[in-house]
Amino acid sequence: MSTPQLIARLALAIVVTLGAARLAARAASRLGQPPVVGEIIAGLLLGQTLLGAFPGDPSRLLFPHQVAAVLSDIAQVGVALYVLVVGLHLNLPNIPRSGRALLSVSLSSLLW
Repeated sequence: MSTPQLIARLALAIVVTLGAARLAARAASRLGQPPVVGEIIAGLLLGQTLLGAFPGDPSRLLFPHQVAAVLSDIAQVGVALYVLVVGLHLNLPNIPRSGRALLSVSLSSLLW
């Protein structure tokens, strides 16, 4: 795939993904759920779970290997930036007050 084709396919994949996420977030909000629930469902619907089960594998047509690799890299940068923003908003003086809850959640996540 040439560079212009890759950029065009990547733009299409991003537009479809963001559009599906926005629509699903609105639907989740109307059902009384947080928007992130709808966004997660949209991600599942666009992936191999549902869209990939259709004949011709539309998921592979929308997200070919090269596009999926670039989207994965973009997602990794997004996660790193998100963690940075969360860290910037972390209120360190509140940690000792919620130490017991923090410890129990941390330990249970390790055991799970």
